[in-house]
Amino acid sequence: MSAEKRVCLAYSGGLDTSTILKYLVLEGYTVVCFLGNVGQAEDFAAVEKKALALGAERMIIEDLQEEFSEVIFRSIQCNAIYEDRYLLGTSLARPVLARALVRVAHKYSCKTLSHGCTGKGNDQVRFELAWRALDPSLEIIAPWRMPEFFKRFQGRQDLLKFAAENNIPVSSTPKAPWSQDDNLAHCSSESGILEKPDVPAPEDVWIKSVDPLTAPDIPAKFSIEFKEGIPVKLEVEGGETITGGLKLFKALNEIAGRHGVGRVDIVESRFIGLKSRGCYDAPAHTVLRLAHIDLEGMTVDSRVRSIMAWIGNQWSQCLYNGFYFSPERELLEHSIGFSQKHVNGTVNMMVYKGAAHVLSRSAPGSNLYSEEQASMDTLEGFSPEDTSGFIAIQAIRLEKYGAAKIQHGEPLSNPVPTIACFGPMSVVDDPFAQASLAWLTTGSLFGSAGSGELSQRLASQHFKPRPSRMVLSDRVDRPPPSRDDRRQRREAPGPFGGMNKKYANIDRARRAGPHRAIGGKDGNGGKTRERENRRGGPRDGDDRKALKMQRALATVSYGKRTVMKESMTDYETFDNFDLIPSLQVAVNEELFKGMTDIKPTPVQRLAIPALLGQRSPDDLKRPTDEMRSFLLAAETGSGKTLAYLLPAIDALKTAEAEDPELKAYRERWELEKQRQLEGHSKGKPFDEPHPTMARPKVVVLVPTAELAHQVTKVSKALSHVAKFKTELLSSDLKPQQIQRNLYGPRGVDVIVSTPHLLASIADSDPNILSRVSHLIVDEADSLFDRSFAPVTTSIVERALPSMRQFVCCSATIPRKLNNFLATNHPKMVRITTPNLHAIPRRVQLGVVDVSREPYRNRKDLACADAIYSIGRESASHEGPVKGEVDVRRIMVFVNEREKTEELANYLREKGINAEALHRDTPEKRHGEVLETFTSPAPLRIPTPSIASKARSLANVKVLVVTDLASRGIDTLAVRHVILYDVPHTTIDFIHRLGRAGRMGRRGRGIVLVGNDDRKDVVAEVKNSMFRGQALI
Repeated sequence: MSAEKRVCLAYSGGLDTSTILKYLVLEGYTVVCFLGNVGQAEDFAAVEKKALALGAERMIIEDLQEEFSEVIFRSIQCNAIYEDRYLLGTSLARPVLARALVRVAHKYSCKTLSHGCTGKGNDQVRFELAWRALDPSLEIIAPWRMPEFFKRFQGRQDLLKFAAENNIPVSSTPKAPWSQDDNLAHCSSESGILEKPDVPAPEDVWIKSVDPLTAPDIPAKFSIEFKEGIPVKLEVEGGETITGGLKLFKALNEIAGRHGVGRVDIVESRFIGLKSRGCYDAPAHTVLRLAHIDLEGMTVDSRVRSIMAWIGNQWSQCLYNGFYFSPERELLEHSIGFSQKHVNGTVNMMVYKGAAHVLSRSAPGSNLYSEEQASMDTLEGFSPEDTSGFIAIQAIRLEKYGAAKIQHGEPLSNPVPTIACFGPMSVVDDPFAQASLAWLTTGSLFGSAGSGELSQRLASQHFKPRPSRMVLSDRVDRPPPSRDDRRQRREAPGPFGGMNKKYANIDRARRAGPHRAIGGKDGNGGKTRERENRRGGPRDGDDRKALKMQRALATVSYGKRTVMKESMTDYETFDNFDLIPSLQVAVNEELFKGMTDIKPTPVQRLAIPALLGQRSPDDLKRPTDEMRSFLLAAETGSGKTLAYLLPAIDALKTAEAEDPELKAYRERWELEKQRQLEGHSKGKPFDEPHPTMARPKVVVLVPTAELAHQVTKVSKALSHVAKFKTELLSSDLKPQQIQRNLYGPRGVDVIVSTPHLLASIADSDPNILSRVSHLIVDEADSLFDRSFAPVTTSIVERALPSMRQFVCCSATIPRKLNNFLATNHPKMVRITTPNLHAIPRRVQLGVVDVSREPYRNRKDLACADAIYSIGRESASHEGPVKGEVDVRRIMVFVNEREKTEELANYLREKGINAEALHRDTPEKRHGEVLETFTSPAPLRIPTPSIASKARSLANVKVLVVTDLASRGIDTLAVRHVILYDVPHTTIDFIHRLGRAGRMGRRGRGIVLVGNDDRKDVVAEVKNSMFRGQALI
């Protein structure tokens, strides 16, 4: 019998394994199907009939219940449990099934084994590790890890379509919205609606037990007899006696399940690293484990029990992680068998309303427990005098410890620290209490202070010898210090304060002096620096203390910035990029129509070659099938949108030219079109769905609808020449329009959407993300923050199987985002521009102190005055056309949305054309309001008359906004930004001031500061901008 194309398949009869069976048959394999009976409720005859009908050579069904029960009882012997809750019902069955599959493969000359386990589950690991241990020569086919399989079958609908095409019978019973695995030990349920951990499990999940609330009102009592830790007899009160392990287990399942015992709903840690929710129904196993633990209390030595607790945990790990056929499991089982030699006895139990209780126990053969020795009423066999020696021996080391504390003057006890002090020592006085409180509140022994600071505090406060209160002070003979003896407080220097000084009293920045020579030494052999260090001199040149205190951004070294700056010089024009010809034409003739001397921005020079796989301008791009992730970090207004769109569209069009499905579709469409022109086609026109309908290749996620419109506009400008389909999914669109955009007959290639909207669509149509090759997260610092992160992460996970490129973009890289990406994407390529975290160089910053005259803390008045100053200055200069002046467009940022309407109303009362924009503004108004500020076209009006100047400011348009409009919006028309409120962080400073000075234009920012604002922070930001430094 030939074994070349023979495969033994673990077959359950469900839709998944039936599809795999037919798939293997169509691939030319001779398939032997195997199904093990491990106590599940199954119509085995129907499964056999179905397998043979689908082309299986034979269907082997084997009763494995006795073999399975032996593994279950071994788990009871070692009290096996995973993460303190899960009794390992599924894990226990897998080695039994894996061993049987190998036996069948050998019997029927199969050289290949196959299973239907998913690529995210534990079972794939358990089966394959077992097979490799039992017979390493056997090959393994795992269809759900084969790209040609999982890309073809993206979801249940694809499976049903394949079933219909190949006459695979599908059950007419509606499928439960979760997955179940039933066996003798338990019934497990997971996935589907159970993936939401905050939703209670439906009652239909539990098939082995009833609802405890509806369980009988009369408890059930019974006794279980154990021999060497294995249950051998069950006696039900007022009922029958059952012997034999398998029968006993089934009877206990029925009794305990009838009373609602054994339900466990947990979130567990899968071996492959994911968290998963599981609902486990294990009535008999729960009761037997509790009874066994109780009996061990009478029959097993205490030290042996302590060691066995560790052994049981290790055995559980072996089972759960698939290492049943391993040397460590065999080693552990020798110890388990030894520990159970004397676990003989009977446990009397009761089950009632979901709980199992031990009533009593007996172990006649055990000598560890003695009523006479345990009794407090008799001294037979026990001498109380012996206890004195026992205590004395145990106290030796404690006495030495106490003597040492007395010798060093340390207190003999430290009260338990409490927030409100009711004892002799408070948390403030006791450094050990401070350390404990720091551990409880911050998770660190040192709290917010450094370890050195705390150790100094402990050394100074606690470890100094302190006299006992019963010892006289050695200072008792000295008079109390007089006021004159006290150290004089240092006063500010007077007119002669500079005399007789060794060092000049000047600020640190000036005292730093000229630049050091290479190597860090000065002309005096480095002694000057040593002297400065001794007297607390300058350690570094960065004196921005306030910004350091508010630091929330991840650092990027200036050395790395310099390297990036040098690498940018290789790409001078867009022609240096290896883009497809149509995309080159789209950039030059459509996107920058009418412009000359077109040059890529710094981020485009760095990012486009990296994303294309192009090493140098003379080199061709080298695309790869390996999934790669990138981080594009560049200052605001630097052209990041084009930097990530061009490589993604280039890859899209390149793949499209080689896609056989698209080629076949176009041929059919052209043929039908030709037939219609020739008059040969009758009836309905060609209406076959496009292969890319609701299956985009490129997805761009953005935080706001305004930014979604902006990115879509750029993408559509490229699509006019490059010929691809871009669609917008935005909350300001009607549902019918969103459906037309997504499910249009022409298909869709690029989708620009906000995460929540796309996630809600993906919930109803999971296949929408099944073909995504490029996923771009714009404004990643927002989309991975607390509000967006769960939704964004879910989209990334769904698109991961087909993804080839994952790109994150942001103008700021907060520490939280930096840590998140480092943890979840350790191989991410980071592309940063030299000016990252810096406000554009051509933006000037002015500061207005509203606490002074003439404003007297009236910020509204100061804001209106600043706007009038800008408007009057503009009105004094005529535009290119005589008799006309340019309209200045100004953005005013506030911290609270309530303030937007209040300030806009005030400005309108002062004759200023002001609009408010915040989260509560209707979506339709967002685009209308922002259009004036995003259009680069100049806006001019006739020169206002002298009379009109007194009443209003016609040549100014003001937008009062929150941070809603601070990110990503390409406000090319804005030259002035007013920060009504000082931003909370440096991140907000960068984004708000970044609305001006975009793409190298000039801009001006004005900050209004009052008595309650951090003036030191504003001063350091202004100084950093003047120096051209990053705010980090």
